[in-house]
Amino acid sequence: MKIPSSFTARLVPLVLLAAVPRLFAQAASPLPRESAAPSEISVEVTVQPPSEPAIYVDGSFAGFSYEKGYICTDTFDASNTPQVQLFKRLGPGIFRIGANQVTFTHWDPEAKGGQYPTVAPSDIDRLAGFLRACNWKVIYAVNHACSTPEKAAGEAAYAAQSFGDRLLAFEIGNEPDLYRKKPDHPERPRPAEYSYEDFYREWTEFADAIVKAVPKATLVGPSTAGEGKKEKGWMPLFIRDAGKRIQMITQHYYIRGAQDPKSTIEDMLANPEPQLVRMLENLKKWTQASGIQGGFHLNEANSYWGGGKAGLCDSHASALWVINFLFTCAQNEACRGVSLHGGARAPYTPIAYKTSESEIEGRRGKASPADHKVIEEIRPEYYGISFFSQAVGGRLQRTSLSGANPDNALSAYVVTADDGQTRVALVNTSASATFRTNLSLATPMKEATLLRLTGPSPQSTKGTLFGGAPIGTDGSWNPQSEVVQPGLDGRLNVAVAPFSAVLVQIR
Repeated sequence: MKIPSSFTARLVPLVLLAAVPRLFAQAASPLPRESAAPSEISVEVTVQPPSEPAIYVDGSFAGFSYEKGYICTDTFDASNTPQVQLFKRLGPGIFRIGANQVTFTHWDPEAKGGQYPTVAPSDIDRLAGFLRACNWKVIYAVNHACSTPEKAAGEAAYAAQSFGDRLLAFEIGNEPDLYRKKPDHPERPRPAEYSYEDFYREWTEFADAIVKAVPKATLVGPSTAGEGKKEKGWMPLFIRDAGKRIQMITQHYYIRGAQDPKSTIEDMLANPEPQLVRMLENLKKWTQASGIQGGFHLNEANSYWGGGKAGLCDSHASALWVINFLFTCAQNEACRGVSLHGGARAPYTPIAYKTSESEIEGRRGKASPADHKVIEEIRPEYYGISFFSQAVGGRLQRTSLSGANPDNALSAYVVTADDGQTRVALVNTSASATFRTNLSLATPMKEATLLRLTGPSPQSTKGTLFGGAPIGTDGSWNPQSEVVQPGLDGRLNVAVAPFSAVLVQIR
């Protein structure tokens, strides 16, 4: 199975004044304007005529990742209309199902389904129906650490038949670089001396069995937790050895652990995050050197691992973080997308559910299956993902910025959309500064509509709005846009308040 062309679309966003050498915008001296209030900073944003072929991005770039245990519930069921609507609102994304729980699941073709940790044919069929209902594709993980090549091949064969064109690729295992037992992790599935060579030998056996059962199977990997930037890292070794067998590299990313004292709002909103930029450049280098046409995909990512930190990962600040994060990833031409990890009521989940992770794993045993489909809350991060999805769907323009930008607080991204509109995404992570942006395009502007993403405070976990409206747990959203006209000088004047974002749609 080939990676579809829509999936290989990529985006080079323009993070203004960010400390990334190849970005286009440069800082200049402040340009005061008489109309700006004392607390405002004037910034001139100019969209330049393209000097090279523009790069296209569609709505499949931002997707979700969930634990494999969810396949045993009716969360992802075509009849779960609210869940379908919330996925459809983001466009035809990539759904990755696997993560830590894939190690504890096992395939049983005779099972009736709905009983974690057993994966039955009806469980796969239910997920397939959901994917068709919301027009998403799936990266489907099979158990590697506690299974056999034969069982993995049997599950893959059934999945390929059930998913059909909804299947993007198979993933073998999850974070194999963390398989080794340690004194503080005696539950891990491999002995302390387990090596990369051991893993690759096992991976090859599983890959051979899957391809034998599904001759046209698309494989991705290795879904490692570590960046692999050091010589002992597994990623460059895997690319070297498996580069001709896989269509896309998969890698995980989090800023750091949720309990780390460095995990703060200021840390989250640093843009660009140095570790992320370094990792993206390494993956690009390794991917291009190996000739992997599908590039790489961050098939599990979010702010802070360990489920996230309450009051941080579920705060309004996470909405602004995820916009900048997605665009930073998309600026790397080898990156094909991001699947943001979530589930249950973990602080970092974009969609929070009534059920708990322990209920999904079956430890309580008394949870009604219907509970698993009850959506209790739409978190601020979902608002940021929705903002990003509204912004993309077209070709990028080069942009320059002149004006003060303390702490690189203002970021801007510009897309020429398929419908002829120009979309400008402005993100302000400053705690106090309002940016008064003056937008100039290469072509005349008639008018523009604004959709603002706002919240009561960076720390607030309630009250985030997009277009002045909440996004309902049933997927409903009734935004109110502002209409603005360009000034006599042909420029568009847009204020971006502290800790907010504005999507400008220009005609």
